[in-house]
Amino acid sequence: NPFKIGSVDDLLALSSKFSFDMPNYVALTKDIDMKDVKDWTPICNDRTVAEIPEIHFAGQGFTISNFAPQTISAGQGGGDQASFFGILYGSCRNVNFKDASINQSEMSTLAVVCGFAGYPGRGVLVTSFENVHVTGSVVGKKVVAGFAASVTNSSFVNCSAVVDVRASDNHTGGFVARGNTGNISFENCHAGGYIENSKTNSRFVGGFYGGDDAYSGHGMTFRKCYATGNIKAGYQAAAFVGYLDAGTYEITDCYATGRNEAYGTSKQYGGLVGVNKGNLTVTSSYYS
Repeated sequence: NPFKIGSVDDLLALSSKFSFDMPNYVALTKDIDMKDVKDWTPICNDRTVAEIPEIHFAGQGFTISNFAPQTISAGQGGGDQASFFGILYGSCRNVNFKDASINQSEMSTLAVVCGFAGYPGRGVLVTSFENVHVTGSVVGKKVVAGFAASVTNSSFVNCSAVVDVRASDNHTGGFVARGNTGNISFENCHAGGYIENSKTNSRFVGGFYGGDDAYSGHGMTFRKCYATGNIKAGYQAAAFVGYLDAGTYEITDCYATGRNEAYGTSKQYGGLVGVNKGNLTVTSSYYS
């Protein structure tokens, strides 16, 4: 018995409907154009763990277009993620985000779909994404990505982000910017936008995945994934994955074809991977 969403008004009222002691199910019933929504409160943007609901969002093949908020209303506990979902703990399936435009140059932890996919300490549920596709542009300060900014214990299957991403500080990715804890997996996903970090010594920049510092999770896998966007960055960057720190990683049947351009004096640059400090296995993958 899901909450049925068929209009902008339904979306704006959605957060007030959620229960915190049981799963919440949501289903789109038609395409929604958000071009007139200028002040946006992200769905679940409260970082207080006890206030993060479990949400399962079924797009049913419909499209949310022109998501372009000009101002973002913050939640409690520091939640100001400029994204459709501030935090998603649950699942999102079968939905398209078309022509999104997020321009919040002073904000951090932002992407089109969600600021946080999963959340440290919230629970053991694997937050999952399947058949979710995104186009548009994102401008932010740090931890900025096309699809999801910061990821914990999550899986992504058959998803894409053709999103131009620009940031001025660390952690920038075409698909995901930063990994936190737990198992994180990507399968049959791709990123295709232009990625630029204007900080001359910017760290953790990748055409698909930006990177993690002191990653304490069990493992991260990339299978049948690719990135085709060009990147411009200064430090610890690559066309596919910028930086891998302390976890166990697997890259299988993946590739990147974007051009790497140095911003300022660059170092620790790579084609497929910029820096690896963890336990990394690469199989049948390449950079061209």
